[in-house]
Amino acid sequence: MHWLFHRDFSCPLLLKRLMGQSIVYGIWAERDRKVHEGKTSISSVIFK
Repeated sequence: MHWLFHRDFSCPLLLKRLMGQSIVYGIWAERDRKVHEGKTSISSVIFK
């Protein structure tokens, strides 16, 4: 996720932060689904 810290003025910092947060949320939600429900998603669904 080095792109998050790369100084690029074509992409606003707020947009980078929102994208980073959505990636973390998606990973955390998948982890919770796996731990608490015993269900996993296939990679094509996770990375669509």
